[in-house]
Amino acid sequence: MFNMTTSPSPAFRRFALSRILVWSGAATSLVALPVLVYDLTGSATATAVLAALEAAPYLAFGLVAGAWGDRFDRTRILVSAGLAGALLLASVPVAAHLATLHVAHVLAVALAVGVLGVFADAAAFGSITTLVERGQLAEAQGLLTTVGTLVGVAGPAVGGVLLSRIGAAQVLWIEAAAYVVGAALLRGLHLGGRHRPAGASLLGSIREGLGFVMREPLVRGLTLCGIGVSLAGGGVLGLQVVLAVDVLGVPLDGPQLGLLLAAGACGSAAAGVLAPVVRRRWRAGLVASVGYLAGFAAVAALALSPGWLAAAALLAAWHLVATTVIVNGIVARQALAPDELQSRVNATARMIAWGGQPVGALVAAALVTVVDVRATILLVSTALLASALAAWTSGLHRRAVAPAT
Repeated sequence: MFNMTTSPSPAFRRFALSRILVWSGAATSLVALPVLVYDLTGSATATAVLAALEAAPYLAFGLVAGAWGDRFDRTRILVSAGLAGALLLASVPVAAHLATLHVAHVLAVALAVGVLGVFADAAAFGSITTLVERGQLAEAQGLLTTVGTLVGVAGPAVGGVLLSRIGAAQVLWIEAAAYVVGAALLRGLHLGGRHRPAGASLLGSIREGLGFVMREPLVRGLTLCGIGVSLAGGGVLGLQVVLAVDVLGVPLDGPQLGLLLAAGACGSAAAGVLAPVVRRRWRAGLVASVGYLAGFAAVAALALSPGWLAAAALLAAWHLVATTVIVNGIVARQALAPDELQSRVNATARMIAWGGQPVGALVAAALVTVVDVRATILLVSTALLASALAAWTSGLHRRAVAPAT
């Protein structure tokens, strides 16, 4: 057991370091893979296809991955996914060295690594309750969120430096090595899983996980109302650069744009620190309900921001609120779901989050052809207002994890 003033257990430290290594490798490939695809094809369309292939696996395999994370040994899933991912990634620089690399190879590797990542994520979500006591879930998840966000900020920058020094294909050797070391750190850890009642089918396991999400009032409310967060988040993500460049006059190649986008990541990192404090003081349902209203105010104000500095502050505020709401939901699910459902329950909610973002981005892309950017962001912000109204009218704000954490 640990809290904000004591050290985490050695097992949790190993688990966290393993996840950090995997995230670091993935963050460098966020730069390397698009550059590699564009270099091979010169096509913006092919690069966009890469982004879609990286996001699609969660929608396609999230429910199955959740069931696997509960039915099979989670340590074995994480180790196998890491080693298989390393082999796939290493095949790209090998093919480049042999002058046989084709864009189809890169896209296939990106898709396969994405699928492996879905199964690894589901197993990792289910593992945390085996490493810390349930009363310490908020601290553990907050720590992982903070470090993961910082890695997400630093990783692409490091990847850009490496790209200029050794080339896009060779950067993937570093990601492959990170996957191998991350897998090695997990050897010997007992991360749970193997909850497989006799005669239970895979489809039955999936239904059981979905049934818990829909049956447990707090989890159901946080999951369904949380759709507004992902929809609005997708709209903001899709239009933040357009708002900055076309509306606020930020130069596309100037430092202001990078600072503006980095402000959002800073807000997410701050949420990782503040979320445990918020969760100790207020009910989970109240945190979410207030968060939806605060998120609506931040996004609506972003749409009306007079300059890039104000926009940066509002993006930081939006990411602070959104990440706090997301961590609040994760912790509530981990606290309420029994051990045998941890992976399924969390993978189901993750699917909704990943599904809402591209939908929100597509809606924003359609709206911006009819009204201007500011009006479009105002319109997508109403998804958060709808979530807030649903939360307050359904009584979600009165619900708490029992016993309270």
